Amino acid sequence: VIQAAILKWLKSTGLMFWRSNSGSLFLRGRHINLGPIGCADISVVVPPSGRFVGLEVKSANGRIRKDQIVYAAGLTKQGGAYFIVRSVQEAKNAIAQVLGEAAWK
Repeated sequence: VIQAAILKWLKSTGLMFWRSNSGSLFLRGRHINLGPIGCADISVVVPPSGRFVGLEVKSANGRIRKDQIVYAAGLTKQGGAYFIVRSVQEAKNAIAQVLGEAAWK
């Protein structure tokens, strides 16, 4: 529910974003690789620099996994930003932080 609300908000912003699944699966006998292990639930490209932002959506009690910690460290080391968000407002605040602006309403 939280993730769907964040995706709905992002759609209204005009920012480039996408929802990602990580890991791999087998489908009809074929091995299919998805996103990198631990990748954020939502990826956003923030203008004007094109900075890559990962939003990991968690419930109020949700905890980050070790593979997500590793992904977050790698992303930030490369100049991206990574946030754990638990609401639409937290997602707005994260994007505003990257933009260097006050929180989006």
